[in-house]
Parts: sequence; C-alpha cells; structure tokens
Amino acid sequence: MREKENMTKEQMSRKLSYLLRHDEQMINEYGWADVSEIIRKMQEDVPAFDKTLLSEIIAEDKKKRYSYGADKRTIRANQGHSVPVKVEMREAAPPDFLYHGTAQGFLPRIFTEGLTPQKRNFVHLSKDIKTAGSVGARHKKEGDTVILRVGTGSMYRDGFKFWISENEIWQVKHVPREYLSVASWLL
Repeated sequence: MREKENMTKEQMSRKLSYLLRHDEQMINEYGWADVSEIIRKMQEDVPAFDKTLLSEIIAEDKKKRYSYGADKRTIRANQGHSVPVKVEMREAAPPDFLYHGTAQGFLPRIFTEGLTPQKRNFVHLSKDIKTAGSVGARHKKEGDTVILRVGTGSMYRDGFKFWISENEIWQVKHVPREYLSVASWLL
C-alpha cells in the first residue's frame, strides 16, 4: 500500500485518464463522471487525494485532456474513450492536412487497413508534426517514430466527417490508406 501512496502526479493523471476514458462504471453515456466519485476512487491508491490535487492535475495537463462541467461537480476526458460515449464535439471542416504519430512497426498494417481507432472510438489527428511526434513516441518499442500526413481536406471533400474536441484534437472514424503519406521519420 505504501508504494501506491507515493504515486507521482503523472501516475495519478494516468489513473484519472483510465477512469474517465475506459471505466464504464465511472462515466455516464456522455462521458461525465461525478467528481466526488472520482476522488473516492483515486483515494483507494492515494488517501490524501482531494479536489485541490484533482484541480492541479487538470491545470497542469499540457494536452488539456480533461474538462469540468459548468458547476465543477462533474468531470470528463475530452477524447480517447474506449467505451461508447457521446462526448459533445464540434463537427468541422478540417485543414487540408493533419498528422498522425505512430511507429515504424505499425506501417505494414496501416498501409493495408488505413488508420483505425483500435481500442478507441475515433482516430486522433494532430494539427502539427511536433504534437504528432510526441504521440508517436509512446510506441518506441515498435520502432522509430513515423509521422503520417493525412489528406484531410481531400477526405472531407469526399464525404468524411470530422470532429474537433474541446482540446483541439481532430477526430475521424477511419482514414483509408489512400489519404496517407509519410511526412517525417524521427529517430
């Protein structure tokens, strides 16, 4: 138990992310969770976890993964859910190109199937190469990081729908391989 009590804020953020994206017992059909329930669940690992610590984690999250409800009694992840939820996102016309970070080991599958959501509800796309690179770097064990350029303008003109989350992550249900090209390799 002592080991869990010494969780870093990054570890706490990961647990929070798990609860708000993948634990269907914690979230409602729109992805919202009761803040008091989240705090109670987090206290199982970190007894001193409270609203102040929760607010610090949310404020310090560079990717802006989380949002409070208007009254701050509810909280949700802005995207990345593996369970079916109806997160309010704005449907929008994307720029001509967006980017997706991945690893070299995934390229054969990607250039066969295209980009698929895998265990999530949507494929996530970044507005710049730098952000896509940091996302792709998570998969280092699968090889060098590769940044894919996605012809989102062409996809949109061909009838694909795009959504943008509150933290400005573009999302689409699927990216067929013909809209993909390699933009950059990061070693």
